[in-house]
Amino acid sequence: MNIELYNGGVPVMEIVERWHSLEKGNGWGAFIPFIGIVRPDGGIVGLYFELYAPLLLEWFKKWENLPDGKIYMAHSFGEVKVTETSFLAGIFTPHRQEGFKYLVEFVEDFKANAPIWKYDILSGGEKIFREERSKKLPNAGLLGKE
Repeated sequence: MNIELYNGGVPVMEIVERWHSLEKGNGWGAFIPFIGIVRPDGGIVGLYFELYAPLLLEWFKKWENLPDGKIYMAHSFGEVKVTETSFLAGIFTPHRQEGFKYLVEFVEDFKANAPIWKYDILSGGEKIFREERSKKLPNAGLLGKE
């Protein structure tokens, strides 16, 4: 499975080089990365990520077998400081058009459905869950409730 999880920031350059080395001889015409960087919105000093790995791996399976491409993903759990990377995706396709299309679809699906929750970290170390920036996961409610 082409998914990697990191405690803390994602080591972007190391991973991009490794993915490129793995795939460069496979006839792809495009390698399109997406790098998600923690920004200092609202004066935060970082983000804290919780994830549920078994469900995340299950979610990722539907992306593993692109008809004309290949996808890789790396994401953080735990604390990620402002300016560090928390999310990295890489799409390999024969042509750039398919790659851009897949990348947009993948990132939007990730934001809506991946079982990852983020908390703002304030300068004093306090973690605050921002419900207004979160989306309910499908089938995640209590039994008999919506």
